[in-house]
Amino acid sequence: GGHLSDITFNVSRTDALTKALQIVEHEFVDELATRLVSVDFYTYTPENQLFSSCQFYCEVTEGGAWLPMAQCHAFNIWSSDEVFRTACEFAFLLYVLYYVYKLIKDLRRAFRVGGGCSYLLELWTMLEVVNITCFVISALLRIFWFIESQGLTYKLPGTTYPKDFRSVMQLFWLQVYFNAVNTILTCLKILKFVRLNDQLNILTRTLRAAQHNIIGILTIFLIVLTAYALTGNLLFGNGLEEYKDFSTSFSTLLRLLLGDFDYEAMRDENPELAALYFWSFVILGSFLLLYFWSF
Repeated sequence: GGHLSDITFNVSRTDALTKALQIVEHEFVDELATRLVSVDFYTYTPENQLFSSCQFYCEVTEGGAWLPMAQCHAFNIWSSDEVFRTACEFAFLLYVLYYVYKLIKDLRRAFRVGGGCSYLLELWTMLEVVNITCFVISALLRIFWFIESQGLTYKLPGTTYPKDFRSVMQLFWLQVYFNAVNTILTCLKILKFVRLNDQLNILTRTLRAAQHNIIGILTIFLIVLTAYALTGNLLFGNGLEEYKDFSTSFSTLLRLLLGDFDYEAMRDENPELAALYFWSFVILGSFLLLYFWSF
């Protein structure tokens, strides 16, 4: 449950502030039951037809500390100015569909001769499957984004909150995420052609020879990282945003190994165990990384 208050676009700053104060006066927001306060709004840049979703919120931790945070996501809505770009994207989609057909044809040929499972479990085949799958999903998201954009009707300036923008923004950023992952996968496929040169093939041969040791040390590293992430959330999660939950704590520890940390904040939050937690993780993590690179 919760309370939602819409402040329309055509109100003045004074009226908006008055409405916000009324929320506090009517105890919609208090110091006991409130766990999250969020302020959402959209902005529009006419020069490049760019929309932005801005969210400012304060979250209360289990220990009672308020953590202010902000998120801003820029996104586009399809317009008639993007006809040429859409045509190019459609041509690229046909290119991707050709590779889907080619992959299915290769799989059928492999299963016909009795080596389909081994062919499918090859590293390069799995990479190809994931790569093409991401391309297809991204294309479908792009199509849904196009359809959602066609259904939007907005007029600026307006007096209503454009709730229908959220679905377009989510579709836009989902395709961005898939394209970001696919960029890495596409670049990794270059290593497949590196095998044609003996000198450039040193990296792939080294990884193939040490793959069992690498998997073992990575497993140990993930176990240690998971344990320290959970511990960090328990020790510092009440007051530090970097350890507010498991996923954030996990990312913070990876940054810590790269030298990005705030030891003073950790010591202020938990002076009894901060030093033990910090130095034990640094020493253990450094030894694991050194052991990893010794391969």
